[in-house]
Amino acid sequence: MTPSNRPIEKWNTEPSFGKDKLYHLMAGMSIPILLALMGAPIAIALLLGFAAGFGKELYDSFGYGNPDIWDMLITFVGVIIAAMFLYLWDRARRRDQQPVGAV
Repeated sequence: MTPSNRPIEKWNTEPSFGKDKLYHLMAGMSIPILLALMGAPIAIALLLGFAAGFGKELYDSFGYGNPDIWDMLITFVGVIIAAMFLYLWDRARRRDQQPVGAV
């Protein structure tokens, strides 16, 4: 089968949780956090995290790896965890920037 005609039915849909899933979780968390720390708007950083998870599995589906729906979902879970962290970080940062005595 050539890389360009691999059907979507060949995607792995069986859950398996090993080191690879941990790497996907860490990537899903680290991409948005690093982008936000470098100054990217949080919404853009989160969207790029989701895009990275989807794009990697799409790339794999063209014959360059083993596409796995669970890898993509675990990456998305990492992005959601990053979103919660970034929300709390942004909230604390904004609170610290308020003038003294402001309500």
